Amino acid sequence: MGFFKKIFKPVRKIAKKIIPKELKPFLPYLAASFGPAGLASSGIFSNPALTKAIIAGTTAAATDEDANILRTAMLAGAPDALSQGLGKFSQTYGAVGDSADKFNMLTKAADYAGKGKQMIDNAGLLKTVGAQGGIDMSIKAAELNQKK
Repeated sequence: MGFFKKIFKPVRKIAKKIIPKELKPFLPYLAASFGPAGLASSGIFSNPALTKAIIAGTTAAATDEDANILRTAMLAGAPDALSQGLGKFSQTYGAVGDSADKFNMLTKAADYAGKGKQMIDNAGLLKTVGAQGGIDMSIKAAELNQKK
């Protein structure tokens, strides 16, 4: 962690002056949502969950010395990872047409997974970023209360 502190120290000084403290918890998630377009198309960065996790973790390290980089990265990548997993499950086990498998428990679970994927995909950017920032701030508040 000391390595990141040395690299990002000048950036943090500027960020403290420019970025309002009320916006700081949401900044990594906003950066991950808008992320660089050229990064998402090549190799390992073709997975949107991984791309968002890397961008959010880097942004958190650059702007907040008390940030938990791993937690921030996981929260940023979670909606895409869940959406990908639910979509894959729904495609694999979902009912096709009017088949007798409609009443199978696994098929119903796949249908609900498809609905869950749609809900995640249809959630607006502000709702997603707000939820991620809210969860992050709640965890930080719980950690502070635990220290007392």
